[in-house]
Amino acid sequence: MVLRGPVDLIRPASGRPVRVEVVFDAHVPHDVEGVVRPFARLRRYNGTPGSFVSLGGPLLTERPDSWKAAAWTGIYPADIRAVSPHVFSPYEYLPESGPGVPHRITGDYSFATAEQKIFALEGRGIHGYGREDGLHDGRLLDEIARLRAAAAAGILLMPEGFFVSRHLPRWEVRQDHRDRDLAVLELADHTPRSEEWSFRADRFKAALQSLQDAPFRRKEVAGELLHWDAGLAPVQEEDVVRLARTRAPDLIRWRGVSPDLLESRFVHDWHDLGNAPGIVAEEGRPGAERILECALRMLDHRMGFESGGIAWRAFRDRILQEGVALPVTAPAPEARP
Repeated sequence: MVLRGPVDLIRPASGRPVRVEVVFDAHVPHDVEGVVRPFARLRRYNGTPGSFVSLGGPLLTERPDSWKAAAWTGIYPADIRAVSPHVFSPYEYLPESGPGVPHRITGDYSFATAEQKIFALEGRGIHGYGREDGLHDGRLLDEIARLRAAAAAGILLMPEGFFVSRHLPRWEVRQDHRDRDLAVLELADHTPRSEEWSFRADRFKAALQSLQDAPFRRKEVAGELLHWDAGLAPVQEEDVVRLARTRAPDLIRWRGVSPDLLESRFVHDWHDLGNAPGIVAEEGRPGAERILECALRMLDHRMGFESGGIAWRAFRDRILQEGVALPVTAPAPEARP
């Protein structure tokens, strides 16, 4: 199949960074007999269906109908169609390939975009590379190899069509932006707005409990998990681990939470919260539970006499819901010199 992908290079003549589009062919896994079985089938909050499979790498789901192949311009359009009728945009399968991604070599957001495409097609009589200002170098070959590897890991041909890499949706409780009295539990694959209101797709009961506890007059559920095969599902990050890794470190930026303002018995908790990602990476679930215990102690301590603690109440409630820590009675703050 033929794909497009961005490659970042340095112009030999000027030394300036440039991003050029490469048109290349790639071999991707095929399961034309339908041997691979989905571990999850669902209906997203907006009604679109999804079936998820895993080959030990990225999670793959059906290529959305909204992803259309772009019309080809320039040289070799007929030959490209002869190689493959399937032409993918780079943003459908490649991680970190959008326009807002910095240049891979310089790290800068300021660079030129080459108008001429580079062709790296090996089959059906198409050979060689297009060039612009001598951009054909060893790094170009390495980058094309990287693109081919990313395609092989992120695309699968199934009987029902192409499956591409995509995150598994999560349940999230959110306030409806039009009706402020309405809370919606939605199964969506966008980045969660709030981690303390977000749950893994297979934890509907826990997410529903969070919805029921939410302080809203009206409540709805949008989406449905139709099938989940725990035997086929790959190992995924637990919500407790995710909370400890992504949310708990934010506590050290709360006003009044710093070593010089805290009582001495909370300084160790402050250090653990600040190092939460590393602790979780090294210790896994036990380390995550310890981090959330630190977070709960810090919350109960600060919320006892800090009015700003109301913004953290949802996080505290979520820790208690997960059952990894018990609340403590917040003591009176010690006098400091």
